[in-house]
Amino acid sequence: GKTTAVEQWHARLNWPLLVINAHKRLRAEDLFAEMLPNERGGLDFVDRPLVQAARNGWSVLINEINAADPGVTIALNDIAQSGSRVVVPQTGEIIEPHEDFRVFGTMNPPGHGISHFGRQSIDASTRERFMWIEVDYPSEEDEIKVILNAVRPLFGPSAADGEDPAAPFTLCATRMVQTAAEVRRLGVGRSDRPDALTDTMSTRVLARWARYWVGYGRLPGAPHVALRRAFTDGCDPEIAQAIHGLVTLKCNVTDPRKSGT
Repeated sequence: GKTTAVEQWHARLNWPLLVINAHKRLRAEDLFAEMLPNERGGLDFVDRPLVQAARNGWSVLINEINAADPGVTIALNDIAQSGSRVVVPQTGEIIEPHEDFRVFGTMNPPGHGISHFGRQSIDASTRERFMWIEVDYPSEEDEIKVILNAVRPLFGPSAADGEDPAAPFTLCATRMVQTAAEVRRLGVGRSDRPDALTDTMSTRVLARWARYWVGYGRLPGAPHVALRRAFTDGCDPEIAQAIHGLVTLKCNVTDPRKSGT
């Protein structure tokens, strides 16, 4: 929900938002300006998102900001300082940012699960320039709604006027959310146990799990089969085994890999 929170805030304000996905090969030129071929066969410096937004008073969102090299993110220091000017390094141009110009960043803490490996520590001088907001998981009620919304198209039209075709899946959705809550509770960063889980279950994983569950509904152990397809086949085998143990407990369905079926 980190990215969604920023996107929805701008959508409701009807305010432009430029999005950059950070990665280890991200360059400062990708943020500010770079030289590109023009139609005359020459080269021009072209504004990249940060400079475009500074000129026009837009916002920039840098997703997974700590996936970029710290040498790149530290280049944000000057523009993230209130009242600072934006300097285009390649041309020396100095831009007075529009008063509505804003920079947002999202990140997961380094080391929390396989999907977060490779994250870098943000330099202290960069961290102190941002206002920090922690985005937690949705409530149980909201996650159940997300799951039902994800599977509703798979059930077809309602059998009667006003009847929700996804209603029969509500109990399954509740058990899924309870399983995810336990996985999160036992995860690195929330549990002090030496065997804390290094993978966790996002709301996105729950929605994908639900769609596969409906698709595999006639198979023995469908919740386990679906979760492997949606998530745990990409986890460390020991972590996957622990998560499927929770699925057996919460969903009261035997794992076919354990039963030999």
